[in-house]
Amino acid sequence: MEYRRTIRLKDGRECVIRNGTAPDAQAVLDNFVLTHGQSDFLTSYPDECSFTLEQEEKYLQGKSQSPFEVELLAEVEGRVVATAGIDRVGRYDKVRHRASFGISVDQLFWGLGIGRALTAACIECAETAGYLQIELEAVAANERAIGLYRSLGFVEYGRNPKGFRSRRSGWQPIVLMYLELKDRQERTNMKTIYLAGGCFWGTQKFFEQFEGVLSTEVGYANGPDTAPSYEDVCRSSGHAETVRVDYDEARISLTQLLDYYFLTIDPLSVNRQGGDVGLQYRTGIYYTEPSQLDEIRAVYEREAEKAGAPLAVELLPLKNFFPAEEYHQFYLDKNPGGYCHIPPRLLALAGEEKANRSQA
Repeated sequence: MEYRRTIRLKDGRECVIRNGTAPDAQAVLDNFVLTHGQSDFLTSYPDECSFTLEQEEKYLQGKSQSPFEVELLAEVEGRVVATAGIDRVGRYDKVRHRASFGISVDQLFWGLGIGRALTAACIECAETAGYLQIELEAVAANERAIGLYRSLGFVEYGRNPKGFRSRRSGWQPIVLMYLELKDRQERTNMKTIYLAGGCFWGTQKFFEQFEGVLSTEVGYANGPDTAPSYEDVCRSSGHAETVRVDYDEARISLTQLLDYYFLTIDPLSVNRQGGDVGLQYRTGIYYTEPSQLDEIRAVYEREAEKAGAPLAVELLPLKNFFPAEEYHQFYLDKNPGGYCHIPPRLLALAGEEKANRSQA
């Protein structure tokens, strides 16, 4: 299958994510040797790379022509700095819904967003190929990678206490993870809205509870086009703490989501929600499809009438969105006692509504 995207890294450079093809064979082999020498968390050592150039060319050519498997590479300034891919677990009916995933990134390019972008690209390719599940294994000590996978929706389903044996450190446990993918009908119904509601920890936790919300991600939106760090945002970079909400419009409408959103904010407050003050805590509804605008305006105007004053909530097309650092993703799940400006009752709203429906 074909894939090509250009992304902006956190240091401002452009990175091209695309299929590896036969002419890339030597660069891919060189990257394999380099990355497998840098990290003790990958499954082989540089001296175990036995592919010849001709074998690698055939391998990449086959991958580029396959409708079910893919080998992607990340290229920065003409250099291959990372590779990732998905493979079939098996060709038989009982297991053909499953794909396996692997990735390696040059250490010099860690922390720039390449790992997240490559993983997301492989997820997209897996959905295009019709897979319903992606599986991976990660060394338990590789907390950085496990945090990334969790933020993208992978869940742990087990551990193998002796799944990895390093020449340097001996036996190590591995974490077994999987991601349940959206089926084709769900992808057809999937829409996205970006909501700034003050501190994004609580806003993400709030929207995760609702049936029909497929995935969420916290990040920084509608500021300058260079990806900021959290520290930059706190120094008034111009970005708003924002949650990307992917939802199945057949199960939950945009109107419902916005009704919920307005429960969590003070729509008249400028650059402040709860105890948080600053430009990054402004409220905003940022859309990506003009077709969403009528529905958004209907809710917006109703809320303005209810408030009896002009709202301080921005209503704008999405200009940009940069995923936040891994420790911010699902922060309140990792830190249950962490700060949240949203009242606990609202964080349990979905359960309360379900209980009320069952009693009706």
